[in-house]
Amino acid sequence: MSRRNRASKREMSAPVKPLPTLGGAPIGQVFHEAPSRSLSRTDPFESDGDPAALIISALRQADSGYPMTMQLAIESALAKDLRLRTVVATRILAITSRTYVVKPPPGFENDALAIATAKNVLTILTETPGFAKLRGHLAQGIACGVGPLEHKWRTDRRGWKVSHPRPIDAYRIGVKDGEWTKCDPGIDTGQGIPLSTWPDKFVVHSPNAGVSLPHAKRGFLRACLPLALAKRFGLRWWLSTIERNGQPQIYATLPSEASADVVASTQDALLNLSSHWAAVFKGAASITSIPVGADNEIHAKFLTWINTEYAIAALGNNLTTEVQGGSFAASQTGDNVRGDYLAADLTELDETITDQWIAPTVRFNWPGAPVPVFETILTRIRPWTVAEYQAGACTLDEYRQSNGFDAADPGGKYVVAPAPLVIGGPSTAPAAAPVATAPAVEVVPEVALNGAQVAALVSTLQQFYAGTLPAVAVKEIILAAFPTVSVASVDRMLAEPPKIVPVVDTAPEVEAKTLPQGGEQPAPFSPTLPMKNGETSRTPRSGPVRALLSS
Repeated sequence: MSRRNRASKREMSAPVKPLPTLGGAPIGQVFHEAPSRSLSRTDPFESDGDPAALIISALRQADSGYPMTMQLAIESALAKDLRLRTVVATRILAITSRTYVVKPPPGFENDALAIATAKNVLTILTETPGFAKLRGHLAQGIACGVGPLEHKWRTDRRGWKVSHPRPIDAYRIGVKDGEWTKCDPGIDTGQGIPLSTWPDKFVVHSPNAGVSLPHAKRGFLRACLPLALAKRFGLRWWLSTIERNGQPQIYATLPSEASADVVASTQDALLNLSSHWAAVFKGAASITSIPVGADNEIHAKFLTWINTEYAIAALGNNLTTEVQGGSFAASQTGDNVRGDYLAADLTELDETITDQWIAPTVRFNWPGAPVPVFETILTRIRPWTVAEYQAGACTLDEYRQSNGFDAADPGGKYVVAPAPLVIGGPSTAPAAAPVATAPAVEVVPEVALNGAQVAALVSTLQQFYAGTLPAVAVKEIILAAFPTVSVASVDRMLAEPPKIVPVVDTAPEVEAKTLPQGGEQPAPFSPTLPMKNGETSRTPRSGPVRALLSS
């Protein structure tokens, strides 16, 4: 045995050493340089052997706790089949394109410490390099069965313990006794080392996706592998089948006095003809073919069926799925099913990020603080309108927040993050009793209104000039919804005689497109709108806007 092999064997048999910690956070790498994948020997889509036998072998290995070959086959199928890659990307992009929020857990919505902790965690996630890509890598677990990240804990400029995780390839993950393991080929023995050996070191997303299956059988791409294989080799297999079994059927006619040697050589030639379409016949052999009719569209129909199966596996259905009521009903049915898939995907992914990323972050930085909840915004909700607020459909705070403002407190001021609190006792508790809390985050109100806020203000004034709202109601709404606008400025706007042609609010949805969407921050101030500092703008300024900007 060479020195290198002996060293490798010692490394595989050595006990696992715990990682050092930094303020409770484990540091150091578990997964090192990726091992060789030997694609030339394991990729069933490129192998010179029997690809179907390789796929069957890969699935059996995965069931035994070694999913490497199966994951490599999935990777190869995604790289070579554009339709398969597109339907998978459609399902994943529906997740990563959504905005998200970090909010206090249920029951702690008004807890000062929970609010401050949620803001701090949101800051950490926002500053994480490539967070959208990391979120997308976790979501790959929906398709492949597992999407792993390895935490890389460090201390940032504020002294907080933060993680900048790195993605781990799914083929490096094994299964042992119902648990995911580190199973690098050639490095780890057996089915690998359980990832739980290194607490708070991994984020592993392995959703049920509506079907409770063992670890190695999760992910809808496993079921798509035979389809991808048939799609790639189906035409070759089909031609080979019809050549051998009747397309066309070749036979030879020999004279009755033909010798046994001629009969045997003719049989051999016919067999070779079926494979190579070239043969030499002895004697007076007459070669005839039987014409056989065939459907020239059979391969196209076969590919269409496979593509439909892809769409159903990834998206739940497509417009070829049988429905009643015409194309519109089919479209509605497809949207409903995909909406259910998306809601379920987000529920499981949000839970993984909360439990395996946010929870240790809070524990390392603010022990005892309520763990915030990561939540992806499923639908884009338009802002509340003044009419809906007047009708009692929403509260004043809901109206303000949907239009990009903070909630108003009884004093009419902006809400700021609370000062540090003591958990578990009054403020007179001994000095040793307080638990570390999240630093307060100051919220500074903006002086200038952004484009969406100006549009909302103008819409309110238009209702006043149209006679649908009295001056007293408009004044109260503006002062409550726009605390940075002075009373004198509002009086000047309302004292001006009606000069604006009444505008019927017939396009609230069009205006909603320019307003902040659910879970997003207010839109930046548009350079084409009137500026607070009096800069020249291409947008004409109405009387109310001029009064507002001159305040």
